[in-house]
Amino acid sequence: MATRDWIADDDDREAGVALVYEVEEPERAFKLDVLEGAASAIKTGDFERAERHLRRGLDHEPDDHQYQAYLAICVAALGRNLREAERLARRIARDHAGDPVGHYALGQINLLSGKRRGAFHHLE
Repeated sequence: MATRDWIADDDDREAGVALVYEVEEPERAFKLDVLEGAASAIKTGDFERAERHLRRGLDHEPDDHQYQAYLAICVAALGRNLREAERLARRIARDHAGDPVGHYALGQINLLSGKRRGAFHHLE
């Protein structure tokens, strides 16, 4: 079993994030922990905490497209380099067409930049 203790920081513990995954593969458990922690932070609007989770994941797996997609959302939400965040999300949507995470990221980034039509297209 893997627990969030691998990546949990004090903010997560205080928020009650303590999911347990029954996963036999430690790499998969780590990834689930990172993504769940980031998603929880994004849901509450704490993009800096989400970014910390994702950077830990990227330190472990630098080429992981899911970490990169969620990080693009964080970068855009924090007002840093919106254009580069959108470019990264487009590349992920193109290169990983079977995974909707790139389109989700593009949708969120388009919403943040006021491009509602594009946002709904990608979120659809």
